[in-house]
Amino acid sequence: MSRHPRLGGSLQIRTPIIRPAGERPMSLDHAFLLAIAVSAVAVLFFGIPRSQIREALISFTCFQALTWPVGFAITGLGWITYPVRIFPLATDLGFLFDYLFCPAVFTLFQVRYPQDRPLMVQGSYYAVYAVGVALLQSWVADHTGLIDFKRWTAYNSILLYLAEYWVARRYVIWFLRRWAPSLRGER
Repeated sequence: MSRHPRLGGSLQIRTPIIRPAGERPMSLDHAFLLAIAVSAVAVLFFGIPRSQIREALISFTCFQALTWPVGFAITGLGWITYPVRIFPLATDLGFLFDYLFCPAVFTLFQVRYPQDRPLMVQGSYYAVYAVGVALLQSWVADHTGLIDFKRWTAYNSILLYLAEYWVARRYVIWFLRRWAPSLRGER
């Protein structure tokens, strides 16, 4: 038994010697957090052409600005919880997934978007990305202790990602046309 140093020793903290039954080892969850971070950086580093870095930065920050309040709303309502987090005292969100991985995937989505293809191909492109990220999120929820779906399903995630991708893409297109036409080759 040890005393908490910042609270003047008034709180006693007991450290369990034996892990409770059914609890996953923390090293597996932390390994997944590391894999999420590494894969997000790899997507950004290897998936973005050098000629589109400015568009990628706009896309990345736009999606961060969109997912941050949506994530707060979903966790605040108790629909999803993140039991293992990087910043547990700062936020209830899964920081790496919501603020790094998902924006990185959207950035790849944006810079590789098939603009000149038929509408069916463009719709399929939205669906592939939204379903892919939602299935990954669902798999992580099922196999690790990082995400816990309380009143949320993979279908909710698919619909949410479709809406977020559509809104974020509309904003990026508007921004590039209005404020940075030289990025798209327009004058």
